[in-house]
Amino acid sequence: MNKNEYAFEILNIKKIYKNQKGLKEITASFRRGEITAILGHNGAGKTTLIKLITKEVKPDAGQILVNNKIPEKEFYDKIGFLPDQNSFPLDYKLKEFIIYNGVLRGIPREKVVKKAQTFIDKMGLSKFSKKTFRQLSSGMKKMALLATAMINDPEVIIMDEPTANMDIEKRAWLLELLVELSKAGKTVIITSHILDELEKIIDNLIIIQNGIKKYDQPFDKNQEKLADIYNGINQTDIGNESHFKDIFK
Repeated sequence: MNKNEYAFEILNIKKIYKNQKGLKEITASFRRGEITAILGHNGAGKTTLIKLITKEVKPDAGQILVNNKIPEKEFYDKIGFLPDQNSFPLDYKLKEFIIYNGVLRGIPREKVVKKAQTFIDKMGLSKFSKKTFRQLSSGMKKMALLATAMINDPEVIIMDEPTANMDIEKRAWLLELLVELSKAGKTVIITSHILDELEKIIDNLIIIQNGIKKYDQPFDKNQEKLADIYNGINQTDIGNESHFKDIFK
């Protein structure tokens, strides 16, 4: 697989809500084998963009293209999505939940049971596999959602604040996983406000402000700083730590 092939493109995509927030005709391309970070303040439009890509909401205008064509259902079936927040089935056991999601995606039950156990073992979740979501910490819930996002071997992986509520060990494991996925030719899209993590792994950077794409360029891990780029785009003082964190939520 050619790393520089486009996995998909969004062309002049627009979604405006009743409160006038949303996205205003954004165009962007996402390549196979690369990690793209999407940054922006709260309400900038990051989550709306993700919902448009995953077909959770319909655009007012514009379209998503794969090889210059409207994608078939198979494209969306191969998207793995890890949301920042979710409603959990509190009485579901962790392993049962992963298996259930795999079956919903059309994977034969015998196969999905084996895959679920593999993820549980690799992610260090074995001792939690029979616990319900009600009994899990926020970090463990996040790991369970990660397993469900990966159960169908997706070609496009979208993660919204994936390391939130994770301990240092799990964060390091996840970042290493993202790099390995990109090396395997997967397309990875990530939002996060933890800049030092992003700087180590991303290939491309998109900045959205008030529904408008302000920046869309390759990112040089060895030469550039995310804070410097964001500061240059927004012309704001982000030296204060509390303000700094809020900007990238």
